[in-house]
Amino acid sequence: MTNPVKMLVDMIASKAESDRKNNVWVKGAFMQIRALTPDTRGELGEEFVERLLVSLGYTVERSNVTDRTKKHWDLRVNGVALEIKTATVGKSGRSFQHENIEKDRDYDGIVLLDIAPDAIYLTAASKKDLPFNSPNDLWTKSPKQMHRRAHGIQYKWDLSIKDVADREIKSLTDVERLMADLLPPVSEPNTAE
Repeated sequence: MTNPVKMLVDMIASKAESDRKNNVWVKGAFMQIRALTPDTRGELGEEFVERLLVSLGYTVERSNVTDRTKKHWDLRVNGVALEIKTATVGKSGRSFQHENIEKDRDYDGIVLLDIAPDAIYLTAASKKDLPFNSPNDLWTKSPKQMHRRAHGIQYKWDLSIKDVADREIKSLTDVERLMADLLPPVSEPNTAE
């Protein structure tokens, strides 16, 4: 007689093995990020960007507003208000999806932190240049526009691996280069006595 519990266990095991074979995250250095909830991934991204910028010598203030309906920015860096969005590449390894970008919030720019199994990409964009209403190719290989969500005032911005390939960060020098158009240079320390 067929045991339904064993049947389902065997089917799950078979599907799980198939998923492992087709999943770019298997054995990736950053594999554990996929176990985090989306909110926790977002917090991790904000903390990571904050630490990178502090390491570069910037003064960074975190928003202490916890009510999402009143929060406008995540980090203020030397006076520049930034919205930080973190995304992981899907298991196919082709694209990053940034959710809940709001046009009417009070921020100066956005930082997209894209995490692949073994690579980190950073896109820094001024709010005035974001493709809310018309396509542009400032951050993509071909003109793209953000997608407005039908259920509200939020937008979704998808970037492919090809779009971000030249924005991989491996050092603080890469971070500094990629943030240069958005943030003022860090002041040189005064060495005069």
